Amino acid sequence: MELINQLLIALPRPSDPTFNRAVIYIIHHDRFGTAGLIINHPTHSRVSDIMTHMEIEHDGIEQDGVVLDGGPTDSQRGFVLHSPVNYWQTTASISQHIALTTSQDMMAAIAGNEPPENYLLTLGHCRWHGDKLEKEIRNNHWLVAPSTRELLFRTPYSERYQKALRLAGVHSSISLTEFAGHA
Repeated sequence: MELINQLLIALPRPSDPTFNRAVIYIIHHDRFGTAGLIINHPTHSRVSDIMTHMEIEHDGIEQDGVVLDGGPTDSQRGFVLHSPVNYWQTTASISQHIALTTSQDMMAAIAGNEPPENYLLTLGHCRWHGDKLEKEIRNNHWLVAPSTRELLFRTPYSERYQKALRLAGVHSSISLTEFAGHA
């Protein structure tokens, strides 16, 4: 199962606020595990708040977007998902059009009003070891859908869950629950 550059869509889980209605973009997947970023859970922080914390000068920043809660692992570490694929000190290509950067030079580019055309910043990420995620998918804990740059960078956060469901072939008229089974 190839999951890199795909979306994971959580079924409703009211008892788990971290993953309830989460849409996760998969940034890494191999036999040792999987990593992804939640792309629809905004925090109360802005990019400029992170720059202040990092002591990066940012007067007049043009794109002071919301920081997303990327997941429970490494919640103090920033991850910048961006397009097009330009290279900073620690950039990894996820696909032909999407890259991930974790270095301060990316933040300096944003502060200097030279950001990539599209980007989002998360604090933290999600991680599954070994084949744990594949087992969760087989047990109907997640839906899988193709990602689009439109959903990643231009769809409002509040609309990403429904749009991701549509990409997975689920129409909003269907009521999803946290309970699933096999026929």
